Amino acid sequence: MDNKAEENQYIMTGITNIERDFGYISTLLRWKETRFFGPSPRGFYHAADFFSEYATQRIMVRKQPTDVTIIGYAEFSYYPLIGALPPDCWTHWIKHHFCTTKEYALNRGDTMFFTRFIFFPKYNPTLLHRILVEFFHREFKIRYVVIVQMPDDADLRPEDTPCYDMLQGISTVLYPRNFSVQRCRNVQRLHIIHRNNVIERMRYRRALPEDNDDIVEVIDVDRPDLREEYGDFYIAEELQKEIDEDDKNNTFIACELQHQTVGFIWLNNDVNILTLIENFECEGFGNMIRFLPDKPHMEKPIIVSGIETKPYYKLFTSEAIGKIYEQDLNKLIDHSDEGKQRSEVRMHSTRPSSGDQNVISSARRKKRVNFNYADGSDKNFYLREEYLRKMQLLDSYLKSHEYYQTSFRKRLRIPYNVPELHSSYEDGDFPFDMHSNVFAIKLLGISETTDTRFASRFIATAFTAHPDRDYCIISIPNNTRLSRSVAMLLGLFVNLVPRPGAEIDDTVCVINRSAIFGHIGVMHILSEDVPLIEKIVASSCAVLNKRASTFYVAPTKASFLVPPEAQNESNIIHNVLTEVFEHPNSEFSFLTIRCGDATRPLEKNTIVGFVIVRPFYRLHELEHKYHLMRNELSFKQTPAEIVLLRLHSNYVWESDAIFRQISCATGFVEFYCLQSTMSSVKPLPNDLVKQMQPIEPREIAQIHRREYKKHTSAISEQLLTQLDFENENVAIYYHNLFPSKPFGNSEHIVILGFNSMTRALLRIFLFNFKNSSALKCHCCLPRHRVTIISSVGVVEGIYDRNFQCEVCENQNDCYINWENSNSFIRDTISCMDFRKYFSFVSSDVKKIKRDERKLILTNGCELYYHSLIFALSQRFGVPPAVQRCPRPTNYMHLNNRFDKITLYYKLQAIWNDRNANDINIIVFGSRLGTFEFINFLLNHKIPPLNITLVMPWDAEGHASYAKYNISNMDINIELILQEMTEDLGVKLETNWILKEWIYYQGECIISHAVFEHHPDGHIMTLPCDLFVSFHTHIIGTDVLDIMANAGIEMQDSRILIDEHFRTSDPNIFVVGNCTRLRVTPNHQYKHCAKDEIAAKLIHGLNLMEDDVVEYSEKYLLPVYFQAQLPLGYYMAKVILPKRYIANHLDNSYMLSLVTYDGNFSRVRINVHGIVEEIVVVSQTKRSFDHLQYFVGHHEALLNDLHARWYLQEIKSFIDFFEEPWTELIMHSEFNDLRRKIRMLTIDTAKKIMNWGQVMDRKARKTFLKRQMANLQYTSEVEKTLLRFLRKHRNDFIYPFALPEDFHLNLASKLNI
Repeated sequence: MDNKAEENQYIMTGITNIERDFGYISTLLRWKETRFFGPSPRGFYHAADFFSEYATQRIMVRKQPTDVTIIGYAEFSYYPLIGALPPDCWTHWIKHHFCTTKEYALNRGDTMFFTRFIFFPKYNPTLLHRILVEFFHREFKIRYVVIVQMPDDADLRPEDTPCYDMLQGISTVLYPRNFSVQRCRNVQRLHIIHRNNVIERMRYRRALPEDNDDIVEVIDVDRPDLREEYGDFYIAEELQKEIDEDDKNNTFIACELQHQTVGFIWLNNDVNILTLIENFECEGFGNMIRFLPDKPHMEKPIIVSGIETKPYYKLFTSEAIGKIYEQDLNKLIDHSDEGKQRSEVRMHSTRPSSGDQNVISSARRKKRVNFNYADGSDKNFYLREEYLRKMQLLDSYLKSHEYYQTSFRKRLRIPYNVPELHSSYEDGDFPFDMHSNVFAIKLLGISETTDTRFASRFIATAFTAHPDRDYCIISIPNNTRLSRSVAMLLGLFVNLVPRPGAEIDDTVCVINRSAIFGHIGVMHILSEDVPLIEKIVASSCAVLNKRASTFYVAPTKASFLVPPEAQNESNIIHNVLTEVFEHPNSEFSFLTIRCGDATRPLEKNTIVGFVIVRPFYRLHELEHKYHLMRNELSFKQTPAEIVLLRLHSNYVWESDAIFRQISCATGFVEFYCLQSTMSSVKPLPNDLVKQMQPIEPREIAQIHRREYKKHTSAISEQLLTQLDFENENVAIYYHNLFPSKPFGNSEHIVILGFNSMTRALLRIFLFNFKNSSALKCHCCLPRHRVTIISSVGVVEGIYDRNFQCEVCENQNDCYINWENSNSFIRDTISCMDFRKYFSFVSSDVKKIKRDERKLILTNGCELYYHSLIFALSQRFGVPPAVQRCPRPTNYMHLNNRFDKITLYYKLQAIWNDRNANDINIIVFGSRLGTFEFINFLLNHKIPPLNITLVMPWDAEGHASYAKYNISNMDINIELILQEMTEDLGVKLETNWILKEWIYYQGECIISHAVFEHHPDGHIMTLPCDLFVSFHTHIIGTDVLDIMANAGIEMQDSRILIDEHFRTSDPNIFVVGNCTRLRVTPNHQYKHCAKDEIAAKLIHGLNLMEDDVVEYSEKYLLPVYFQAQLPLGYYMAKVILPKRYIANHLDNSYMLSLVTYDGNFSRVRINVHGIVEEIVVVSQTKRSFDHLQYFVGHHEALLNDLHARWYLQEIKSFIDFFEEPWTELIMHSEFNDLRRKIRMLTIDTAKKIMNWGQVMDRKARKTFLKRQMANLQYTSEVEKTLLRFLRKHRNDFIYPFALPEDFHLNLASKLNI
């Protein structure tokens, strides 16, 4: 095998498991031939000690991917490992102690240190070269690698002496100033390795027509469609055209390695700036025009489209709704001659007042009597007109785009320079784009065998080819897959924001020249920097008049013009500056971020941002809620909190370098940023938050928590109140100083609907990197091409935090903010913000063009997709008889928070109207969600006499309940709730089928609802002021029409899918209860956990990262449901989907265990002893998410649950499942323990079960238990459990007793 082939087989990996990888390194050190440089790696016995020192890059090298042993290990850091030298002082140390030259102007922006290298000498110098190549590819802007050689120690053994021989030939040695050949030879020295001595230099030249074949072959790797469309010689044609026409606008560059073409760049400097400005917001980039204000200039007027987004605090507050009524209510109310009569009626009408208390009657009502409500319907309408018109206004405003965003046209005046002697009167207007400051990358390619990281050098080459341009743009069509080279470059670019109605569908990105050639530095703020910081703050807090072309900076005294979040930011910055300068030992660090020439002093460079940092003492308080990763490499230091960070967008991509230099200046090696999600106050800005790794909340928060002594801060009281908070509803972002690595999909995915299913799907998308082996050696950044289409107002309603219920004192306990889902889905709003990572479009789908893979939206836009996902997860919908009818104003069904907010204000319109003397609210439904809503009505000023509960005939629902395990149904509890609501005074009607709605004449408003009784067919007509449907929703007619028009295969109004959720179109996926598998399985696949469905869908999309757990076609996770019930009760139900359906008994044959101590609990166990269901009803509000841990386990594993209940040792299952022993079941590694035990015993258990002896289940169980004990498997299981408890003992708040805890030496007797 030649050397080149052998060299290419070296496999570079990071540290992914410290215990395992430390074992590999220890094995390497056992060989006598092993050598090293840097601090001695010998003498370490624990991984935590070996990895205790921070390293930016840790690289292990293998010859083959399957090799267990490694042949080399390297560490790189941004400072030298010299104990007495602070990390931020190494530049001064080198400058004053070594003989440096201008050739090696080492600085923090372009220098890193090679701190440790362990290797087999026989693999050098190839091994060293390969590691350095990998490092320089990872670190794009690093120019020098420095190795510090300490003085020789003659007392060391040869194998313990650092070896630097392999550095000869590739490094330059710098000696200290006191070095002398005669007097002082044994000194420190620096080995400096220049990038150009390691990385194979790529040669760039102008491409020629004869290069066509090589270039086309390079482009075919990512864009084979170009050859198919334009032929084999399309590059030669363009090159020849350039020569023939003497084209100065296009530049074709061929990139060569070893005289072979491996890359190609097509540049164009004829960018239509007018089109660019009309379609994208370019004001922050100087409108791509080179302009000098002290030179003669003119202004180019351009009319562009703009959009103004209404602040979130002006959407759903009572003040905002009141303004809607003030503007248009009087316009809707008819001022005809009948108005006088209407006024007279209003003057004498009365309405029962509930006052401030709930009106609840405990008397049962008599049997319902039907009246003829048809007479006097006009009079009824006039009596109700005011609140009915308010309902109309709510629908027209809250469901319209204009309420959330206002589009407008504005005039931009773009200044541009003109020649000094130019006269607009004599010479006319001078072309404004003559001073263009932008060029474009038209096409980019790199060969399949070439490392794509070479593409980062293409940008520097492109700017070199255009020395007069400061900006480079690249346009990415949304209907193509991202090429490897473009995907690699996107991390360097900033997306331009499209204007509303933009005619360019592509994504356009831009980068500035200084971001490539400038060097970033961070230093503590100087007193002379304060005026500039205040100017930056003032401009960032400026009120932007979006309908004009200028900013308006509010003066200090006119602070009321500044948005509240901007005023808060300004106050905090001012207070921190005061704190820092008045108290030198302040816990705050105020740092400035500068960019400029690396050879100049840092304080001379331009300030491009600033950051406020302080120690983060509250981390341990959040461990019960979040998956914190800080213990992975056993860092002992206190982490840091990014309080506020401002940075120019041109330098966002240099986040790794910025965080390293912040670390160098402050000494912190971990950085956290906390942003409140459930507060009405906007969080402080952090312009690098998307360059930090989001921290995932635990699927279920730990109920056993340690008590920590809260840190007492020394900061001022004002800062303490502004920055500290007590709630746990925060999104946490993290940077571990490791190299950033993007994770995401390269092809565009469109999701229809923003519901609980979508939120579960997006959460798995967002944290998909958690299954990757790169998680522990990189800072993982989500980068997704995903667009979510939802109805107008849904996204705003979910993320709104300014709505305040006037009735509820505790807003978190209000029905409006209450969710029935488990914490996995609830935390998608309270602990993360999808808007930072995914695109949202407020519209509805009109048509699918399958052949073009395009969606036609109702707003006229077209959207390309590679994969289309219908997330149909609505629980409630329009009853079948009226699905094709127009949607009435006084009709509602509640599927999201936006629906609840809209309903709240419709109810408010009713109870605030003193002229409404007899309202009639019809609630149509029968499940737990129906009674939850009735509880809301009773608690929100609606008298029970005005509520009619009509329960539909639902034979299919009863059959499904007996056959399947459904979380949001419980027949026994529902029967109790029926009696309870009737006792409260609510009118109750059962077994009715809705036939039609009767509308007021000329209005789309329900006046009466007509029902037919089952089975006798009686007709009942009820007056209706508000109709709220809780009818079980399967699929809407709008979706049915879209699917039918697109030719998607369906059966009985169900969409046919395969086991991967694919429809008859392989690019269209559907999830929800409206689906039907083509091959019916023998397990439950509906009414399953949405997080498990989402995980299976992502598996079907082939988007799961590596190292995932084994895939199962069956649904194994429990389904959680919680609800608020009348009379202050809270309910939670956890149930396991059925693994088998055919030939199995229904739910009525399960064993039910019940406890009652004021709180009701029920546990159901199947014939195999598996807990399938837990139901609790309590008058105390508490979290019941932890009950999911216990469903699906055998009752014997749950501390012999059945036997203890039978012996009456369990008084309450609620308390039982919170006892200390449950810590083991709820440990994050418990499932791994179960898998180990299963793998240990499964083969033997199968053999025993297949022996063919005829016996019943009980005898077979006894026989299996005896055989496993005889074969010593029971002992092995016990040892495995003890090893697990020893390893994780510190994780438990209530320690488990181990054999060594007793005086008897049981551990030695058990040989464990």
